[in-house]
Amino acid sequence: MDALGRLKAESAVPRLLVLLSDDDAMVRQAAAVALANIRSPVAADALKEALNDQDWQVRIYAAEALKMIRKGGD
Repeated sequence: MDALGRLKAESAVPRLLVLLSDDDAMVRQAAAVALANIRSPVAADALKEALNDQDWQVRIYAAEALKMIRKGGD
């Protein structure tokens, strides 16, 4: 999923948002990483919710994704 982010696949954002709620923590982590790379403001609300995830790594990746969204494009 990180590759999707590197490609700035904006069209992947809706599916990645769904994956932020997946049962598998590794899937949620990967979705947050991809969203960090895509940097779509559309993902901000879902990433804010992910800050309360039961998995600490998901919380860290969600925080990083929010930081990247605030930072904007390169």
